Amino acid sequence: MLEIPIHRQGGTPLYFQVAEHLRRLVSSGALPPGTRLPGTRMLSEELDVSMTTVMQAYAILESDGIIRLEGRRGAFVIGSCTERGTRPSAEAVLDLASGLPSMDLVPLKSITRALRDILRTFPEAALLGSPPEGLEPLRRALVSHAAARGIPASWESLFVTAGLQEGLSTLLKTLAVSGMRRLWVEPLTYPDAVLMASSEKIEVSCLPENPAEIPGFVSGMNRQDALYLIPSFHNPLGRTLPLGLRRAILAETVRTGTWVIEDDAYGELRYGEESVPALKSLPEAERVLYMGSFSQVLFPGLRFGYMLLPPSLAEEAGLIRKIRTGGASSLVQMLVLNLIETGDLSRALDAARRQMAIRMETLAGAISRELPQAPFQRPEGGIYLWLETPGIEGKEAVSRAAARGVRLSPGEEFSVSGRRVEAVRLSISRHGSQDLAGAVCAMALAWGYR
Repeated sequence: MLEIPIHRQGGTPLYFQVAEHLRRLVSSGALPPGTRLPGTRMLSEELDVSMTTVMQAYAILESDGIIRLEGRRGAFVIGSCTERGTRPSAEAVLDLASGLPSMDLVPLKSITRALRDILRTFPEAALLGSPPEGLEPLRRALVSHAAARGIPASWESLFVTAGLQEGLSTLLKTLAVSGMRRLWVEPLTYPDAVLMASSEKIEVSCLPENPAEIPGFVSGMNRQDALYLIPSFHNPLGRTLPLGLRRAILAETVRTGTWVIEDDAYGELRYGEESVPALKSLPEAERVLYMGSFSQVLFPGLRFGYMLLPPSLAEEAGLIRKIRTGGASSLVQMLVLNLIETGDLSRALDAARRQMAIRMETLAGAISRELPQAPFQRPEGGIYLWLETPGIEGKEAVSRAAARGVRLSPGEEFSVSGRRVEAVRLSISRHGSQDLAGAVCAMALAWGYR
């Protein structure tokens, strides 16, 4: 009999409790390599849980490379990093630097079906140009989609963009023309935002490192200032600003007339228990310029995003888009509209959330076991995790990991000042759980933490 403590009143899923206890038994050596685990029916009866719960637990352990399932023969322990080698995958490189999705996240069948229907039914409209602000049916559908996240908006205020990056470029140019002179960013942030602001001759300055100090900092700003924030599932930090802090920041922006650019690139990928609303959904959001997207994790190559602008900026933004890029692809817009109307987009996002939740659980668990010296905070959504590397600069940590076949992003890449950073950014979008666990094993060996 295999005894596993189960806390039925807590918030942790039963299958995860079973998987984590078995993982600890394997890691401690109590269940050595080669041990045959109880069958799913037997263990479910012993623990008084469903067979599905045990099957989910075994699936997690198999994907992490801890056990192997051999059909009717049962489940057998493989072991920890030490017993199974540096990584289980035969792939040449494990890419934890890229934000691109693995193909199992891409709703390929839905996209193929939608494109076939569009080109058969509306070939001319799909292949002709679009107005700078986007196709009206899609703008109306996107406003309804945003309403599901509590964001109130009219369809006239919505601009369709060829990706969030193009939207940010247009928005920064619009603000510069409208009199904005300084963009305030966090010390660690999305580096392209800094590059785009500099290209528009906008001065870039840093906010305090402690987010709790931002409201006091904003109190000294004026209408020539703007904030660039990634409040949900930050890139690169993975963290989410709490609701109280969000409201405090927005209250100061209303008082000082400061614009806030809300980059919500991964806001659709929440899988934590607590839901924190977008800045744009809050009552104090009159100075918030919202940028949203769901293409990054589903179909990044199609370059799709949208932004919500007030009338005071909308006309200028339309003129800038007309001169610079014109409208986004009509075919891509009609594809997104089709995916929204058929429900395929909602189903694809739900599937992506489930996958990201499992991958992040796996990555966080592997780091806790194999890299206990490396502090991190587990994100509640998105695809990025910020991992500190005490005693090793980010660039050096990346170099050592690359020698073991793992690609990471150095912390210095996100530093506005260019200062040295003892940390790396990890992405879970490109690989499944087994490869993520293997990558952590390789990192532990590369950094000498084992």
